[in-house]
Amino acid sequence: MAMPLGHFREEIVQPLVDEFENEDAALHRGFAAVSVVDALAAHIHREVVGQGQDPFKIFKQPIESRRDDTGFRAELAKLNPNFKILRDVAKANKHAFLTQGNNVEVNGSGDTAVVRVVYGEGAFGVGKYGGLPFLQVTTQSAEDHRLLDVVLASLKFLDEISGSLGYPIR
Repeated sequence: MAMPLGHFREEIVQPLVDEFENEDAALHRGFAAVSVVDALAAHIHREVVGQGQDPFKIFKQPIESRRDDTGFRAELAKLNPNFKILRDVAKANKHAFLTQGNNVEVNGSGDTAVVRVVYGEGAFGVGKYGGLPFLQVTTQSAEDHRLLDVVLASLKFLDEISGSLGYPIR
């Protein structure tokens, strides 16, 4: 039996994301936040299926993926670039290195690292004021993303998806 969606969101996801937000250079907090936000997508899928509805109804294009929670996450990744990165980071952390799958953004757990980009270095929006360390994920295309931004944007996206399916959780 799956934990109720709202309970999972409030009691598991939010505290771990808050801890990561307060300590965004801690690799263990980043890995945990990525894992639970990715798992939230599976919980959304389960909640909708458990109510006898089709979670794939939100997708306007034909579904190419399996019609399970893995396929649901794959379709969500097509809609949101932050969630695509988060999903790939979660898979890379779980498997250490991705050897299967097409068009992955991240292929290994080592693609997430603690960095320090001082103000004025790097592109606009990269780095924290004062040059404090933070977690950064580097994609296959050599683009750097602050992991906390990816997590927060993905969580907002999933909250919106859940609401659009009739299951508002925030």
